Amino acid sequence: MTNTQYLADFVLNIGQKMLNNGAEIYRVEDTITRICNAYGAISVDIFVITSSIVLTFQMEGENPHTQTRRIFYQQRTDLDYLNSLNEFSRKICTSTPDVHTLNSALEHIPHQYYPSR
Repeated sequence: MTNTQYLADFVLNIGQKMLNNGAEIYRVEDTITRICNAYGAISVDIFVITSSIVLTFQMEGENPHTQTRRIFYQQRTDLDYLNSLNEFSRKICTSTPDVHTLNSALEHIPHQYYPSR
């Protein structure tokens, strides 16, 4: 996979996790846009609804990259985990670590699963 594909995969993963844990639509769109811009995207078009994320972005010297992610279900609202995801996204935007490490780091963010009642 190219860096662009890794970046697209990552931002869709974090967007999905945000949606599944109670994030507002605009927050997901804003986070994805900020991360893409931090990695040098010259344009970002993002459309999020509760069941789908559609992303098109273009890196300098490349053709536009479009990817869609279907969101099949939503879990419960977990504001602690959502806060951790927000902190992680801010850290990414300031330090821009290697895109190949992002999904692995995302999976290591602690998440407390609460039982349903």
